[in-house]
Amino acid sequence: MNVNALKGLFWVAALGVAGYLGFFIYDFLKQRPELQKPLSEELQKKVLEDVQVFEEGERDLVAMARVKEVFGKDFDWTGKPPPPPPKVITKKEEKQEAPKIAVADMLKVLYIFAHDTDPTHNGSRAWVSYFGVLGSANDTIGNRMLHVGDRLPEPEVSIEVKAITPEGVVFKFVGEDREEEVLSSLKYDSAGRTRIVDVAEGELPRSPTRQSGIRRLADAARWRPAETQPIGRNEYQLGTQTAAFVDQNYGEILSRDLRYRSHRDDSGQVDGVQVTHVTSGSIPSDHGVNKGDVIKSINGHKVTSVNAAINYVKSNSDTTSKWVVVIERQGEEITKIYHSPPE
Repeated sequence: MNVNALKGLFWVAALGVAGYLGFFIYDFLKQRPELQKPLSEELQKKVLEDVQVFEEGERDLVAMARVKEVFGKDFDWTGKPPPPPPKVITKKEEKQEAPKIAVADMLKVLYIFAHDTDPTHNGSRAWVSYFGVLGSANDTIGNRMLHVGDRLPEPEVSIEVKAITPEGVVFKFVGEDREEEVLSSLKYDSAGRTRIVDVAEGELPRSPTRQSGIRRLADAARWRPAETQPIGRNEYQLGTQTAAFVDQNYGEILSRDLRYRSHRDDSGQVDGVQVTHVTSGSIPSDHGVNKGDVIKSINGHKVTSVNAAINYVKSNSDTTSKWVVVIERQGEEITKIYHSPPE
């Protein structure tokens, strides 16, 4: 079949389709007035009544297999009373309490700074080292110093420091019916070093150790550590050597270990100094300064620049020994306290 024959065939098919479409449109327009007329109620009723309704006849037999499938049991149709149901015996579930771990199995007291007569003195504190279930708490420096009223880290938050005495640290269990536990500090030799002395059974060590590593508060010189020491959560005792080094080299520290810029509030006013970089392991980092912190005020004095903050501290260092620094960190304000070395 050549091209001309195909073209002729397509034309004939197209004319046939066009003719059918024209006839369909003509017939629809012719019947349109009749189609638009609404159906009468009699015609609607007649159509509905012409539908044949099939009524299901009554069943005389009961499909027992179906009854068992639906109800899950076989019914006795003989008229005999059913047997009584078996008695259900319920066992009381006993609450399993979590095993109680002794404080001595979670931490050891390294040394104590205690008052002679007042076991709840607010200046008493104990340095501890965690292990066992609390081993991860050693990563946070603030957790390793305990004051009276402090609680142990998670998950042992129910254990609280009741008292700190020269004999040891007294722990109580809040909300638990347990006896208090007392832990004494490690033993030290005359050089201040821990020692383990192996002796035969029934013998005594040749080099007796001290009773405990305790520093007493009564009639004693004030604590003046050489290096800065954390004494609580967000609270530091500045060391004598640290303070002297910062006083002589603060310019080098600012240029080497810190980067900062002015911080502005929503209205565009300067409301603090923002730390954009802090060198890990530097003096600012060891004193709790983090990247992103906004230093807002020192002892209520607003900080608008680094130089203004330095001048404020220098001009008040002779009359002030406690520095309360307000810092905004990730949208929340926290307070850090620094104590100058005592005279």
